[in-house]
Amino acid sequence: MEKKDLILKLNEIEGKIGIKINPSIIKDVAAIYGLWLRDQSNKVIIGRDTRPSGELIENAIIEGLHSVGCKVNNLGICPTPIVFYLKNKFNIKGGILISDSNKPINWNKIKFYIDEDFSYSLELREEYRNQNKDYSKHYDYIQKNQILQDINPISTYINDLLDNFNIEKIRSQNKLRVIVDPCAGAGKIITPTILEGLGCEVLVINKELDKNNEYPRKLNPIKENLKNLILVLWKGNYDLGFAHDSDANKVAVIGDDFECYSEDIISALIIDDYLKHKDNSDKKFIFFMNLASSLRFEILAERYNIQVLKSYAEDPYLKETMDELIHKEDYFVFGSEGLCGGPVFPYFNKVKDGFFISAKLIEILINSGEKLSTLISKLPKFYSYQKKITLPKQKLDPIIRKLYEELTKEGENINKMGDNLRFGHEKDWFVLICPSKNYIKVYSEAKRDSLARLYCETTTELLKLIISKL
Repeated sequence: MEKKDLILKLNEIEGKIGIKINPSIIKDVAAIYGLWLRDQSNKVIIGRDTRPSGELIENAIIEGLHSVGCKVNNLGICPTPIVFYLKNKFNIKGGILISDSNKPINWNKIKFYIDEDFSYSLELREEYRNQNKDYSKHYDYIQKNQILQDINPISTYINDLLDNFNIEKIRSQNKLRVIVDPCAGAGKIITPTILEGLGCEVLVINKELDKNNEYPRKLNPIKENLKNLILVLWKGNYDLGFAHDSDANKVAVIGDDFECYSEDIISALIIDDYLKHKDNSDKKFIFFMNLASSLRFEILAERYNIQVLKSYAEDPYLKETMDELIHKEDYFVFGSEGLCGGPVFPYFNKVKDGFFISAKLIEILINSGEKLSTLISKLPKFYSYQKKITLPKQKLDPIIRKLYEELTKEGENINKMGDNLRFGHEKDWFVLICPSKNYIKVYSEAKRDSLARLYCETTTELLKLIISKL
C-alpha cells in the first residue's frame, strides 16, 4: 500500500480494516512510534475497545514495538479513561489506544500518545512520510521478554476510584435503581461494578455484540440512539440510566424526567456541588476553559467567585501552568481535555472520565436527597444546537479562511485554534466550528433555544454559501 493511501492525522491512523489498515502498515507505524518514543522512554501501555479487529491490530502493534526494543504492557480490552489513569499512575510514557467510537465496526483507529492527557507531542504524518526504513527485517528478532509486569487494570482502577468516596455512608442510604447501556463496549463490566459498589441496584442492557458482530445500537450516546434505554427505564420505573460509547470515553445520563443529559451538564452539576462546599476548603479553585467549554462553567465561576483561565489558542504555557497547579496541594483544578473534549477532574484522572462522573453523580444524589431533574433545574440554563456539513473535495483551508474573513467583516471577535473557530457574545451565546476529515460540525449554545438554533443555522448557511462559491 502506498503511503499516500493511508489516513494519517497528527497522532492517529484510521481506516477500514484490510483496506486502509493492515498488519504490515500497523507494524511499520508502531515501529516508527517506538523509535521516536525511545528518546523519552521505552515503555508503552496499550488498550482497545471491543471491535473484533482490535486483537489483530493489537498483535501487529506489539510486534512493531518489540522490533525496536520497546517494553509493552498490553491491557487488552480496556476503556480509554482507565488506560490513561494507569499510564499516569505507573509513569508509563507511551500510550496507544485502539478504538474508533464514531465509525462502523469494520473501521478502526489507532491513537498514539506520550503526554498525560489527550494532547500530544507526535506529528505522526511527518514521521511516517520521512521514513524510508524497511522495518520488516526486524520482526524475526523480537525479544519475548519485553512484556512488562502484568497490571490488573480493572480492579486497580475501581479500587482507586472508590477510595475517593465514603462508601459506607453512600451504601447505607442508596436505594437508587439504575440501568447501564455500555453498547457492548469496553465499559460493560466497569460501570455496573462501580455502581453496585456504591449500593445501586443495576440492570445492564446491550451488553454484547449481536449475532453479526455488530454493535447493538449506534455508538454515540445521544437521545435519538438511546430510545431502548429510555423505554426500559420508563417501564421498569428506574431512577437513572447511564450510556457509553465503545471505549467508554463518553457518558450520557437519562434522568427521572427521561431527558438525556450530556456529560457537560452532569459535569456542571458536579462542579456546582464542589463549589458549594469550597468555603469548607482552604484550596484555591481554578477552572481552565478551552474553545468547546460551555458558558455555564463561566456562569458558575462567576457565581462562586473562582478564577477562570481560557485557552482559546495553542498556548503551551497555559497547559504547563495547569499541569503545575494540579500538583500543588493548595489548588483545586478543573479543566477540559482536548479541543472538543469534556470537563475533567485532574486530581483523579487527567482525561474525561465517565466512570468518575457517574460515581460522583450517585454521591450527589444520595447526599442531596433530590431527584436529578430538580438538581439540573438549579444550574445556569443554556440550550445547544448542532449541524453537520459534508466536507466537499475542496481543501479545507480556503473554506475556513473565507469563513474567518466573512465573520470578521460582520464584526465578530473570533478565537482560532488550528482550523477550529469560536465566536460569540460574552456569557450570552457562542458558535463553534469544528472541521474533521469528512464534515464540518457547527455547534451553538445560547440562553434561549430559538437563538441557539438561529446562530447555528445562520452559520451553517454561511458555510454552505462559501463552499458553493469555491
